Amino acid sequence: MKCDYCGQEEPLPFRCPYCGRFFCVEHRLPEAHSCEKIFLATSPSRRKEIYRPKFETSEVSFSYKKLDISFSPREKLELLFATIIVSLVGMSFLGWSLNILELPFALIAFALSFLAHEIAHKISAVKEGLIAFFKLDTVGIILTFISTFSPLKIIAPGSVVILGYIDLRAMGKISLFGPLTNIVIGSILYPLRFFSVPFSNALNAICLLNLWIALFNLIPLGVLDGRKIFVWDKRVWLIMFFIPLCLLLSTYFY
Repeated sequence: MKCDYCGQEEPLPFRCPYCGRFFCVEHRLPEAHSCEKIFLATSPSRRKEIYRPKFETSEVSFSYKKLDISFSPREKLELLFATIIVSLVGMSFLGWSLNILELPFALIAFALSFLAHEIAHKISAVKEGLIAFFKLDTVGIILTFISTFSPLKIIAPGSVVILGYIDLRAMGKISLFGPLTNIVIGSILYPLRFFSVPFSNALNAICLLNLWIALFNLIPLGVLDGRKIFVWDKRVWLIMFFIPLCLLLSTYFY
């Protein structure tokens, strides 16, 4: 039987308890196949946060197409917690190379880069008429925290969960905007490394971190953005992967 998400042949498919469709081992979890009924896996109080009714005159109405880009109180707290964890990783990476004036500036810029990546996913999903919210991941939090003490840096405290029917094209586009945001930030800062500007060391570090974040997320494996983009359009994935790779490689020669 073929996986309903990626089309891969799966001899022992997994049946989603929420939507009832069949998936391979990689896409068996609701969030991995963008299950349109994932809200059934959340608590009733969480569903109320996600499905906030919109009042129009005396009637209550709800429309996917009219969704505003807003954040529930819980989502704000989870984003704040994730940003703090990510900042610890940034401090362990940047602390040895920056002075006391540059470090706070770099940490703030690094935290904003992480937020920009996640919010870009959310905005692109909402524009597709879907419900999207950031959600912490326990395993991701642990790995991110451990990476503050190890040379290998993993930044995955959570991700944007998407609710609603979504095809490969829409998922590919939504996945694209996260790493694209980091590529844009890294590309804008890249030329500054050749000039003497205020906080040049900090700006160079933020440039490299954004390029590394983009490159890591574009690896076409597991639940990373690269896998979804690769399945949707291999040419788009190749271009996206090629840009940060070339910019990073060039730092070793210039």
